[in-house]
Amino acid sequence: MSAIRRHSSDQMLALGGTVFDFGVSSLALGALGGIPGAIAGLAMPSLAEPVINRVRDLRALQNLTMPKITGGREVNLATGMGFNAASARNIDSFTRMSAAGDVLFKEGDYRRMMQLGIENGMFDYAGSAAQYKDIIKKLRSTMTTVMEVVGSTDFRDLMNEFKR
Repeated sequence: MSAIRRHSSDQMLALGGTVFDFGVSSLALGALGGIPGAIAGLAMPSLAEPVINRVRDLRALQNLTMPKITGGREVNLATGMGFNAASARNIDSFTRMSAAGDVLFKEGDYRRMMQLGIENGMFDYAGSAAQYKDIIKKLRSTMTTVMEVVGSTDFRDLMNEFKR
């Protein structure tokens, strides 16, 4: 999938989600009528937002790995670099599941660890999703050790210590 087609696909997904959310809000307006229906429609959460956020996270992961993954069976064939959608989804699912069972680190913390690891060359010799997941596990255990040494549970403090 070319970059233009990928961007167009993302826009169509967002448009479909917007139309779906508008339809659900209109249904609330029609069912309750008048001002109460309008208030209920505005107060309803976006039902398409989780799907759109997931696609955005996958694209961000693909873009983050573009300078590192330039060959192999997990490369994005459209651009010739970065992880393909299946590998990015595999890593994304791993970070989501790890964060769900972790009391210390949230999903955003795992993403930040991965971003800083890529920026600092910790993923330079990793060429597959499995190797990325192993390095993320090692980074998490290293961060736990740093947390014990520093005596802080604030992720920003830990990242500042980790950068040193």
